[in-house]
Amino acid sequence: TSHVSQSSSAADTPRLVCLDGGIPLELPLLQQHPLRVGRAAQSPELWTQLLPDEVARNTISRAHFEVAHRPSGASFCGFSLRNLSARGTLLNGALVQTKEVRISDGDVIGMGLIETEYGARPALQFRVLLSQ
Repeated sequence: TSHVSQSSSAADTPRLVCLDGGIPLELPLLQQHPLRVGRAAQSPELWTQLLPDEVARNTISRAHFEVAHRPSGASFCGFSLRNLSARGTLLNGALVQTKEVRISDGDVIGMGLIETEYGARPALQFRVLLSQ
């Protein structure tokens, strides 16, 4: 029975879920450590699998964005998104202009750029899943 409770608590762990990568990917959000996402933050092999197209992969910065937990004493309590890329990071389709923005359960973080016949779209998107 302890195994079942562990797996159900894992489902409650705050995380980013990749919506459109070449492989399934979930990145856990830990209160103690910021999560940095970018080509230098995760292994080159992982990025090759996530984005097989090298042109699209090269639109991802080495350090693209970071998600960190803000304690209750900060201006707000919860997770925040910080853009680290000169190319910008999208939150729910809007470019993150400020240094740090609050993120909520269900938000979508976009990074990189793919040109299509219908216009440009993010190369990768991650849904924010926070335990309530």
